[in-house]
Amino acid sequence: MDAIVLSRRDIREYDQMLVLFTKEHGRRDVLLRSSKKIVSKNAPHCESGSLVDVSIVSGKEVDHATKVVPITQFPQLYSDPHRLLLVKTGTTIFEKMVTTQQKDEALFRLLLSFVVCINTQVHVSSLFVDAFALQLLSVLGYTPVFDRCVVHQEKHATVALSYVDGGMICADVLERMVDKKNVRSISQECMSVLNTLLSLSWATLSSLEYSDVSIKQAHEHVHALVQYRSERKISSWNHVDTLFV
Repeated sequence: MDAIVLSRRDIREYDQMLVLFTKEHGRRDVLLRSSKKIVSKNAPHCESGSLVDVSIVSGKEVDHATKVVPITQFPQLYSDPHRLLLVKTGTTIFEKMVTTQQKDEALFRLLLSFVVCINTQVHVSSLFVDAFALQLLSVLGYTPVFDRCVVHQEKHATVALSYVDGGMICADVLERMVDKKNVRSISQECMSVLNTLLSLSWATLSSLEYSDVSIKQAHEHVHALVQYRSERKISSWNHVDTLFV
């Protein structure tokens, strides 16, 4: 079955646990035996973001992957540490947000389009991770609202971003709030960045130009929106681009 590798971790001396998102059955956590041996044919195809054809058999305690064959190669991705880190950041977010073992073609298409984009675009940055995270929220049913008050559903003058409500709120809503710990102020430029990331195609992202301050704020806001919807801790990706300057 077609699958995208989300992550892998070592188990014992030679084995690894793979977290996959399959086209047919959603998320699958499987054991791959002897994958760390030099002679293993499966080892080169288990990097995060790999698109593979995998054979899975049921086990008593855990399912087993018996064959992992590449479907598409991503040469740009695996020869560029920056691109690979961006994909790993995206697949980590996906893994912590998506736990279903049911078929979901929309999620599979989104994940694959993200990997293909990072591999093919001339210029990439952590804004691609922000866009992916926002679109992931949308597919999961939590579409953020940046162009109007999310509570009143009207284009009132918005003054803050509420992570609880999943969007912008107006002064009236903010004033009535008792608990404001998940509410943050946001600049007009940053709000424009977020709205753009949510609505544009991958190909358009490379041409966007915003101030470093607005991009940093966008990272922080997107991370907070995603973290609020996740039961597992998600690390910030604010540092990703600075590692490769």
